Amino acid sequence: MTTFNPSKKISSVVMDYILSNEEIADTFKPVNIIRYDKPSNNRYPYKQELMPADLPELILQLNNVTPNRHSSGEYVEIYQFQATITTNAWNLDQSAAAHVLLDWLIEGNHNMMNGIDFGEGYHFYKIEVMPMQIANAMADKNRNLSGFVYGVFFNIQVSRPRRI
Repeated sequence: MTTFNPSKKISSVVMDYILSNEEIADTFKPVNIIRYDKPSNNRYPYKQELMPADLPELILQLNNVTPNRHSSGEYVEIYQFQATITTNAWNLDQSAAAHVLLDWLIEGNHNMMNGIDFGEGYHFYKIEVMPMQIANAMADKNRNLSGFVYGVFFNIQVSRPRRI
């Protein structure tokens, strides 16, 4: 019997939702989408070396969980994520994927996850998208590559009924 793991379930739903956007999904080779909720398409889950052909790369990281915030008869849990997009360009041309992701999530703030079954009584409450962080990376700091790294921050709020 497997135990229900809300962090893993919500992470899976968020990544599946991100990849349901055709423009975003087409930007990344499947081998360059790093997931922590299921086995990677990579032979090695943590790449030591990258070549420019291996980019752009998408990683979804769960940064923080705030459980059990009481809200009128239910618990609201907040899951904060960062979708990191790494490129090998020194211009902003490859920022398009990060902007598409940011704009698409903002556009779907109120309804993007309605109807998704999170399991165990969890259901979508709301999403908030945070500003995008952009960093330049020097070749000696970024696995021997140079380029831009984009972090799109957002939190997913789900609720579940209180059990008395």
